[in-house]
Amino acid sequence: MEWQPIETAPKDGSMVLLSDGTYVDAGFCHDGSGCYGHRGGAGFFCEEDRGNLLTASNFQATHWMPLPPPPSKS
Repeated sequence: MEWQPIETAPKDGSMVLLSDGTYVDAGFCHDGSGCYGHRGGAGFFCEEDRGNLLTASNFQATHWMPLPPPPSKS
């Protein structure tokens, strides 16, 4: 797994890792419906904002990466 350009990120709302070159967070793409005016719009959001898009701000991601697989149960 390597960082990929944000233009190639999935747009289906699935959770991925996002980065702006400095900060990394789990996030997703959203069409912007339900976002509050100047704070939102179509784009990428941090996962913690999934249930609160009314006041969420876009995350200006430049790259994305799939989540790693979870650890196996031993």
